[in-house]
Amino acid sequence: MRNMKYIKSGETAAILGVTSTTLRNWDKSGEFKPDRRTASGTRMYRQCTVEDKLSSMRGTPAKHFNNRIQDIMLLIDDLRQSKYYKDNIKDG
Repeated sequence: MRNMKYIKSGETAAILGVTSTTLRNWDKSGEFKPDRRTASGTRMYRQCTVEDKLSSMRGTPAKHFNNRIQDIMLLIDDLRQSKYYKDNIKDG
């Protein structure tokens, strides 16, 4: 069974190598819609949806990206715990 973990839009943008604005534009155009939205409107994407999009962008089967996405998400989590992030970067 494919991973059902949800990823926030900013993290999804980082994984795909695009901006959050690009994700919003893809949502508006119907090219890549979020799998759900939180009560506050945050776009959320299932990991398998992100894998599929990354696969289509790179022309590589999605199964090859599963470990890469998990590694990137761990790096993002580590960054958010860092002193630099807490002192200099605010969540949007």
